[in-house]
Amino acid sequence: MTLRILLSTQETIYEKKGSPGGSLPLFLYADFFASEFNLKVDIYDPLYNSKDYINNSNFNIVEEVNVNNYDLVINCAAYTNVDKAESHPDVAYAVNQNGVRNLVRACEIHTIRLIHISTDYIFSGNSNNSYHEEDTASPIGVYGKSKLEGENEIIERSEEQ
Repeated sequence: MTLRILLSTQETIYEKKGSPGGSLPLFLYADFFASEFNLKVDIYDPLYNSKDYINNSNFNIVEEVNVNNYDLVINCAAYTNVDKAESHPDVAYAVNQNGVRNLVRACEIHTIRLIHISTDYIFSGNSNNSYHEEDTASPIGVYGKSKLEGENEIIERSEEQ
């Protein structure tokens, strides 16, 4: 069985291939899909493929989804600079909310399943226990709030169907 998977990441992982450890996307690509299932994964790195990724808010990945026949999209891309998000909320929301909205729409149009990687920053950090998906989100900073809004885009679109 051939499964076409698009892995979206904000890391330039091309330079890291073969190195131990690394980012979550590298782990997903190298260890999980390649080793366990011997699957080919197309890596879409918006910073590598577009000099203007932030202004496009995932436009280029939407184009990638529109022109290729993927079975699955795994979105690991995000504006992850927590400190800069506070002083540049427009950039954080452009990527973490609007970019996700665009990606969800493209996946919806082409009936492609989407796996979205989130963050524990959507929670307050005040719990003494581990967080679970069912826990109430209460982000305290712009980064967490923008990631939560991206999740809400996915939830809203999935509830509409």
